[in-house]
Amino acid sequence: MKDTAAPYVETLKNWRELELPAPRTHWATGEEMGYIAPFNRAFGFSRIGFHHQRLLPGCRSAPPHAERTEEEMIVVLEGRPTLWSDGHVMRLERGHAAGWPSGTGHAHCLINDTDEPVRLLTIGEATRAVSTVSFPVSPDVAAKAKQRSFLWDDAPQHKLGGHDGLSNTQRGKPHGLKFKRRHDAVFWQDIQGKDNNTYQGDKEKLAVGAHLSMHLGLRRVSVWLDELKPGRRTSWPHAERDEEEFIYVFEGEPDVWINGYLYRLTAGDCVGWPSGTGQAHTVINNTDKPVRLIVGGEASRRNSGVWYPLHPKRMKQLKERAWLDAPKQKMGPHKGVPDATKPARKKAAKR
Repeated sequence: MKDTAAPYVETLKNWRELELPAPRTHWATGEEMGYIAPFNRAFGFSRIGFHHQRLLPGCRSAPPHAERTEEEMIVVLEGRPTLWSDGHVMRLERGHAAGWPSGTGHAHCLINDTDEPVRLLTIGEATRAVSTVSFPVSPDVAAKAKQRSFLWDDAPQHKLGGHDGLSNTQRGKPHGLKFKRRHDAVFWQDIQGKDNNTYQGDKEKLAVGAHLSMHLGLRRVSVWLDELKPGRRTSWPHAERDEEEFIYVFEGEPDVWINGYLYRLTAGDCVGWPSGTGQAHTVINNTDKPVRLIVGGEASRRNSGVWYPLHPKRMKQLKERAWLDAPKQKMGPHKGVPDATKPARKKAAKR
């Protein structure tokens, strides 16, 4: 009898496994910016940067800044941080996302002025050697950035509100300003799409998505908050040739299917797929409760190659996008369908 035990997956981690023991400190101010769990480093990503950030009371994610060449965004996982946006402030809650296209000059940061921790998923393009940054309310930081040759000194100017960009702890008193809704923040349920996501020529319904990054104006980074109803899967099993991608469990206990094996996940788990590995995957909700996932990576390119190992008809539909020479994979016994689809398959492997 063959051994059907699920192989170990190196790119399946919970943020608690990866969180660094020392808080991150800012290179110029020395202030603590919370504790980081660097998923992209653990998964071997080179083009997408993303990490879990645990922001303690009185801390901010960074001094207010704007990136010239890199797109970036955050999703609130826990807590009620303050979004600082061009001198105005907005209270965010779990399920809010905020994002900033590159080159706009819109400065931002997140501040924890509550007495509870805040947890964020921060996603963006990997830092480039030629990246430059503006610091519109931090002249000391700007001066140090200029000395290091990465100050964006001709960033577009925007009229700033009255908030100084400091936490109440740093300032020594509350800011006293009213919270206002900002253009660079959305709540996932407000932008959730219709329940009509299917493959061409097929009736199987998949996840119901909220395309966070698109609504925030990002074009090179793509991030969704997908709601997976009981008995559904996110996609047919597939692998990407050209794009780095990941899923983070926001809520629920889904199974991730990887090369014919199931792995049970829980909130805080993250799975990443570097491009070009040929590792086929999908996520299945075999429970009786909704699952919510943050699904992210590089935005799809026109000529991106995809491999569907169990769906030859889909490969024909893809035409020139079909990844025909994907690395060969040893497949396990599970066929990648939900338990609700007959015949039911073996239960998820324990990690």
